[in-house]
Amino acid sequence: MILSSILLQAAIIFVVLVVFVLTYSLNKRTKPPKNVVIPEKCEFCPSTSCLMKEMTAKKTKEELKEIINCEKEDSPNEKN
Repeated sequence: MILSSILLQAAIIFVVLVVFVLTYSLNKRTKPPKNVVIPEKCEFCPSTSCLMKEMTAKKTKEELKEIINCEKEDSPNEKN
């Protein structure tokens, strides 16, 4: 009885770790969509706890531009 519960717990932990690694690797391989426009401020979200703030929009745009520039430099075979 104790051995089966330990094996069940180990199996659950193993499955959770496999799912985490799988989703992480799939997320890392997925390229961002082209021509994504980030709004300057919140426009249509009725939420009062919105994470997208005016001050973070500029920072997010700069980070995305850096990522896009790095991807363009990494892949010289693609035409702009």
